[in-house]
Amino acid sequence: HGTHCAGIIGAIGGNRKGVTSLNPDPNKLDFFTSKGLRDSGHGTLSGVLSAVQKCVDSGAKTISMSLGGGGLSNITNDQFSGHYENDGVLIMAAAGNEGTSDYNYPASYASVMSVAAVNNHGVSTNFSQYNDQVEIAGPGILVNSTWPGNKYALMSGTSAATPHVAGVAALVWSHFPQCSNKQIREALLQSAQDLGPVGCDEKNGYGQLS
Repeated sequence: HGTHCAGIIGAIGGNRKGVTSLNPDPNKLDFFTSKGLRDSGHGTLSGVLSAVQKCVDSGAKTISMSLGGGGLSNITNDQFSGHYENDGVLIMAAAGNEGTSDYNYPASYASVMSVAAVNNHGVSTNFSQYNDQVEIAGPGILVNSTWPGNKYALMSGTSAATPHVAGVAALVWSHFPQCSNKQIREALLQSAQDLGPVGCDEKNGYGQLS
């Protein structure tokens, strides 16, 4: 799961192997991975927060989290808010795959960009969460990317959509390093392709990543 998400953001391109990514040149992207969950896909809130802190401590400016679970936590909210407001970090998280209007965390914290999933035709998927915290949508159906064991695999879900948004954020930031995290966030939202009802809506936020 993590290998697949990482490949979407930064798989090396131009080498005639497998897939390319949103940031195919390894000389232009500093990549740091931190494991917050066990191999089973389960874990603890403290484990996730520790992984995020390690990313921040390493100098990460964009953090992609293809995970979710648990309810609203003041401790978690405070940490993410601090990273966003004080550390200048932009955080994205998967909106969730239950296909309901329930809030999924950490995606639904105000300091985190909640990412929904759309298909190849820009249509919201039937599994993607929809609520007033969804900000943007990304490709989330049968996304091909890296897989453990020197393999490649297709994966669907908001987990696949999230690294697309994070990868584009990193790419834009590499061209405009003087921008703040809030400016990069606004650029992503303002450049998104509006889908569904005019303006921001609960299924797609401000629209599809473009």
